[in-house]
Amino acid sequence: MIPPVKTAGHAVPEAPTAGVTPFRLSFWLPLAAAAALALVAAWVVQLYFVSLSESSLLREQQALGEATLRSVRNQLEAERLLANRQLQDATQAIAALERQLREPGDLTKLQIVSLNSPPGSAPRTLAVAVWNHIAQEGILWIEKLPAAAPGQDYQLWVFAPPSPLPVDGGVFTVDACTGEVRYQFKAGQPVKNVTRFAVSLGRKGGVPQPEGPMVLISH
Repeated sequence: MIPPVKTAGHAVPEAPTAGVTPFRLSFWLPLAAAAALALVAAWVVQLYFVSLSESSLLREQQALGEATLRSVRNQLEAERLLANRQLQDATQAIAALERQLREPGDLTKLQIVSLNSPPGSAPRTLAVAVWNHIAQEGILWIEKLPAAAPGQDYQLWVFAPPSPLPVDGGVFTVDACTGEVRYQFKAGQPVKNVTRFAVSLGRKGGVPQPEGPMVLISH
């Protein structure tokens, strides 16, 4: 140790030793590093669990989307098959009637009647019913008929005196895009002397007797 220098009767204080500060830093640095590592580890663990949760949610959403897609595909395929079947049935019925019309001897079997919407109705809708009284069946053609509202159906009626009440000809659907109808029908019971046809708009599934307004009728 260097002895203090005395000046004018006063001693100069000794300088602090150089080993104090390094000793304190060497004590705190490992603790700070350990705390930082603990924070980083906790952050990494949290990110890991968040990533697991997000991956699980994405897998569930993907599975739900695939199930929905399969359901939509199945529904579209069923609707396509149904539409093809209806188109095939209508095509066969029209072809059969065309063959009958080409045979002069068969014209006496057919009764062709036009139906019109009531005066003042908009839009004006025209329809034709072809009835084969021998086969007791017919075809109904309609153009520009608005689609029925939910919970309603169009229903065909056959008027055949002496019965005072019309006979049910069944319910039918309308092509929502074109407003067209190609409907092959049979009367609900054997009829003779058919004089008129009419179409009503009523409850879904049809009714025993007309309840709603007549939207088309022959004269």
